[in-house]
Amino acid sequence: MPKRELWVWLNAMHGMNDVKINNLLDRFGDVDQIYAAKEADYADIPSISPKDIANLCDKSPTKANNIIRIIKSSLIKVITFDDENYPVGLRQLPDPPHILYVKGNLLNFSDSFMISVVGTRTNSQYGAEMTYQIAGDLAKAGVVTVSGMARGIDTVAHRATLDAGGKTVAVLGCGLDVVYPPENKALMDEICQSGAVMTEFPPTTPPLAYNFPKRNRIVACLSSGTLVVEGSKSSGSLITARLAIDNSRDLFAIPGNAGKYTSEGTNMLIQNCAKLVSNANDILSEYPNVKFNIIKETTKPEIKSPNTVVKKQEINLNDSKYSNVSPNERALLELILSGNTNIEQIFSESSLSPSDVNSSLTLLEIKGLIRQTAGKNYEIA
Repeated sequence: MPKRELWVWLNAMHGMNDVKINNLLDRFGDVDQIYAAKEADYADIPSISPKDIANLCDKSPTKANNIIRIIKSSLIKVITFDDENYPVGLRQLPDPPHILYVKGNLLNFSDSFMISVVGTRTNSQYGAEMTYQIAGDLAKAGVVTVSGMARGIDTVAHRATLDAGGKTVAVLGCGLDVVYPPENKALMDEICQSGAVMTEFPPTTPPLAYNFPKRNRIVACLSSGTLVVEGSKSSGSLITARLAIDNSRDLFAIPGNAGKYTSEGTNMLIQNCAKLVSNANDILSEYPNVKFNIIKETTKPEIKSPNTVVKKQEINLNDSKYSNVSPNERALLELILSGNTNIEQIFSESSLSPSDVNSSLTLLEIKGLIRQTAGKNYEIA
């Protein structure tokens, strides 16, 4: 098989990860030799189990060929660890992704100055407005923004960049042929027009929960610095912040209301290690040797207010379609029907914990009983 296809073969192997691939490369030097090795050659390699050896001895190209077919039909490009245009920032990782699947028009990542923008999926109106303003102004200055295309702050950052005429990179925790969240399909297509959508996961990989912390190291290390907008102390955005610090990247954070759980993480970062940011220039001033465009005007956010009065929906919760909902889910349905449609209103009015609210709303969406609209609002489906 050609070398690029050998990388696909290795990347798609069940149980294989970047640490194991590093150990294989230490032993064999390159992917060609990994593929050519015999069973005895794989013995005594750190972290390589007997099951891994059995998988490595299966030289069948069937799975790789299936992925190659999807890659070609979906116009996905493959960047491997030994390619010249592999992102320099990722090479420095102790567990770099050895293969990247990319869609879009931005392929030479090392030629772009990048800043990552991350935050909670359950953002406040304040968080959305600050993200829109700062990400938009960074884009006007010529910065390529990087985020994870998740609901909430990620989506706002991508949207603001595109609205400002800039380029943005979305890093996914699933295969490129899997759109997650599904409502971001149009956003993903738009990002590809000028920027890029990328992932280390082969096509058909679902958005499994443990993929996202792994994805976050790419978000952090593609960029010179990471801006955290909102997030609790247990938020995934704080994982990205830690990865930025651990890999010698700059860390920025927007201060928030001390009384809100979504500000706990960012305020803690500012106390300990992050630079406080109130506008794009607070970030740009940290890079005096980079030539930025002059920001002529501040990007104005056009985001639906969470306090907008929404007409009460006429829905009968005694209908049979609601018979299988849990008590928590029913309580949230009643809140949405009463006009508390924004996530902040739901958090405020509900007696449930934020984690219970998030999980119940997700289950209601999966069941097709509610849908999310602009500005983190919900309505009965």
